[in-house]
Amino acid sequence: VSPPVSYLCMSPLSFVPFRAAAWLWAGSMIAALVGSIALLLRCTGTRRIQSSGFRWLPWLIPAVLLFAPVLESLSSSQKGTLCLLIFTSTFVVWQRGRAFAAGMLFGLIAFKPQLALVLFAAALWKRQWRFLGGMATTGAALFVLSLYLGGDVCWQSFFRMLQEGDYMQTSGYDLFKSHSIWGFAHLLMPQAEDSLRTCFSLLMAALVVYQLGRLGKGKLTPDSDRFALQYSAVVIATLLLSPHLFTYDLTILLQPVTLVIPLAQNHCTRWLMALLFVSPAVSTTLASALGVQITVPLMLALLSQIAAAVEAPVRVAEVHAESPQLRTT
Repeated sequence: VSPPVSYLCMSPLSFVPFRAAAWLWAGSMIAALVGSIALLLRCTGTRRIQSSGFRWLPWLIPAVLLFAPVLESLSSSQKGTLCLLIFTSTFVVWQRGRAFAAGMLFGLIAFKPQLALVLFAAALWKRQWRFLGGMATTGAALFVLSLYLGGDVCWQSFFRMLQEGDYMQTSGYDLFKSHSIWGFAHLLMPQAEDSLRTCFSLLMAALVVYQLGRLGKGKLTPDSDRFALQYSAVVIATLLLSPHLFTYDLTILLQPVTLVIPLAQNHCTRWLMALLFVSPAVSTTLASALGVQITVPLMLALLSQIAAAVEAPVRVAEVHAESPQLRTT
């Protein structure tokens, strides 16, 4: 179910005993988690982030061990912490003005291409050609590596990705652990026609796109608080719009939560982030009992709050830009 390059990169583990391979994998994923936190600690953002918001980050390492997606990712040998490292390192490098290098780093997410779509579209919309060039460079290199396993394997993988929306029909798929809009609609309306679920999903997706449109106003300034909020919102939208998303994939929520907390201007945003941190621990049980995946509306609400916080300074700037004309009149 992954691109061929994923299996090629993991194949060296087959040369060591199984138990040793398991420990190597677990150690690598723990290192990815610690590396993500270290990158956030060294983040060179605005004075507000440096002076106040990141003082509590050393406590984040023990705190993440209470975050259900992290525990599930590590205990089930998933790649959630690796995805977190890629999203975090992309932000840190891009924030420092190295858009091409950030794109190259983000291109590594190709082993889960569904997680690349939103940021790719956002970069295309904002004409971030250097970032897109970096993504294309890494993508081309990974494609060449994939060809090592044969062209037929690559074609099979490509056609499987086109059927990503049907992955929920796979035997054993646990819909109670699905945290995307698509999974939310299937869980909420299990007996409904496919067309009705599709319409409902498209309406929710349109709401996400609308919030992203609010985020995209004005110039993109990587070394600003505004960019940190914009990037965090894109990460949340990535989770919501993914064709399928399990609990361990929510590990990457640690990145937006960490960036938004220092910049949150109201108690509503802080409460939403606190609920998002706690809810994955009980969301599966609630989903099986109530038929509602609570993480999805929580992410939608947080996305709306971030969009409002980003949009407010833009409106103030527009008023200031118009004020000379008003005074002249």
